Parts: sequence; structure tokens; C-alpha cells
Amino acid sequence: VDPIQLQKIKDILKKLPTDASKYSSINNLFQCHLFLPLNSPLRDEVIGDVMPTKRLAKRAVALKASIMLHELKELDDNHLFPVPRLNVIDDESSTEDEENSAAPQLNKENIAVYNRRLPGCFSNCRPVPGQPCFVYAIDFTLIKPCLDITKLYFPFAVDTKLAILTSKVIPAICPFPVITRAGEFLVNLCGADSVILDQS
Repeated sequence: VDPIQLQKIKDILKKLPTDASKYSSINNLFQCHLFLPLNSPLRDEVIGDVMPTKRLAKRAVALKASIMLHELKELDDNHLFPVPRLNVIDDESSTEDEENSAAPQLNKENIAVYNRRLPGCFSNCRPVPGQPCFVYAIDFTLIKPCLDITKLYFPFAVDTKLAILTSKVIPAICPFPVITRAGEFLVNLCGADSVILDQS
């Protein structure tokens, strides 16, 4: 395999956000394990071949990850570069039907823009003194920590908890994952109690 091409593959993987890798030593040999970001289509751990040096181990796992990404159609066939997701639309070739359609429009950076709407339970819900309000506790559970967990600060591992105080009832919400630099958390919204605020 051409070392220059492997260097390009390593640079592409290095540009991905929050990717992580670790080494394991086997009888003075090295094996590299690569974890791509959680928003990557390749969610599994990539394990490279055993190599005599760390540099070769890193190149081996980069090659294996590139092959797997190429099988997922994330890298092109020519230079193994990332496949663009959106095609450039020619303004002169666009028709009136396309302009009047309900499809999302593309801005100058070629990014799809959608109209954002706020749920009714989160609009005009500021608590008013003397009227019933509802308290919802936000519970965070760490389900998938990052590799080097000792160097990170967990804002949720403290006595102070987060909650939502609103004048409207929030419907039941299923637990959902939130991905941070500390790892993947499972967030659960729990209905705590209803209170009545005073003027103070």
C-alpha cells in the first residue's frame, strides 16, 4: 500500500470531530483501536492488524476504517475522499415548480434550511405567581463513556440537578440520548410536582 495514500486517509480521519483511538501492546507489537464519532455511520470499533510500531498500527487501522467507510459509500472510488451529501443546484436550470415546492431551500453554504417550530407546551409557558406551575426534573444517565474518562468533568455528577418550571403540562416524552464530549447520556424527563409561586 502506498504510504502517501495512507497518510491522506489518516488526515481525513483526523479531521472528524471527537474521534478517539487507543493502543494495545502484544509482545512488543502494537495494535490500534479506532472509535469514530457517534454521528458517523460506522459506529463499531475498528481494530487494526498487529504491527511492530505505533505508526504502522495507526496506518493499518486507518486503512481498515477507510475500507469499511468505502463499503458504506462514505468515500469515493477515486481518491477515497468523503462523498458530498448535497449537490450544487444551478440557478439558471431551476424551474418555477421547484421554486414553489415545499422542499427545503439551500443557502449559500449549500446547507438545507428548514422552518423551525416550537412545541405548544414550550411557548407562552412562563410561570405566573398565584397560578399552578409544574416542575419536571431532568435525569441524566451515562450509558457510553468516552475512552479517557479521567480527564473529563461531568457537570451532571453533582448534587445540583436541572429542572424545568413551566405553566403548561409537558406530555410524556420517551428517554432520548444526548451525545457530549464526556460520552453518551440517556436523558429522562420526570414529572416531579406542581407548585404555586408567590410574589417573592
